[in-house]
Amino acid sequence: MVIAIEGMDGSGKSSVAKALAVKFGYEYRDMPNKYFLEFSDEGFQKICDKIYKFPDNTIKGWFFGFGNILASQNVGKGVIIDRHLLSNYFWNGNNNNKGMYKELISITGKPDLTIVLYAGVKERMRRIYKRSATDRDLDDDEKKVLGYDKMISFAKQEKMPYLVINTEIYRLDRTIKICECLIKKIEKLEKSQIAEFVDAVNQRLYIEKNQPYSELLNNEI
Repeated sequence: MVIAIEGMDGSGKSSVAKALAVKFGYEYRDMPNKYFLEFSDEGFQKICDKIYKFPDNTIKGWFFGFGNILASQNVGKGVIIDRHLLSNYFWNGNNNNKGMYKELISITGKPDLTIVLYAGVKERMRRIYKRSATDRDLDDDEKKVLGYDKMISFAKQEKMPYLVINTEIYRLDRTIKICECLIKKIEKLEKSQIAEFVDAVNQRLYIEKNQPYSELLNNEI
């Protein structure tokens, strides 16, 4: 079972991913490039800073795509991946390298479920500040964007089963509980049944509450 947790910085990805990994006995995977290359945190950050400044998005996409491939290998009982294909595509995908992402998906396979955690810019910056008042993301304008339209568009285009959870509506413990229920359910389903089930859950979470995902984005804009 491969579960990807996606979202912008400050949306709660790491907290949710780590809690789910403990709950299900899955392996938590984050920054697989760093561990494969045996970099220290500081050393890997220097490499990433250099990659971020590189002008060719295809090179950047393949660098982080290498991490996507590593994260998808030897899943055993299951893995929870903190940032995966949607994050890579958001930051690096464009009209010129769509073929690269299709090839990347053909190598990694699609996650059984991608959970996208939503939070608006103001709320995310508040959470990051609370976590660390000196976090450099607070001064990074690139992090102060929504990002979700592009992520969701890619998930739909590639027919990846996904669910958006608004973490401004649901507290952390509630968000984790929702994810637990979802994973327990899909563990019992055939792969061909997962997409239909996830679509039904999306309807219950948002449409019936009169707050579809599109309205979350419109309100933020």
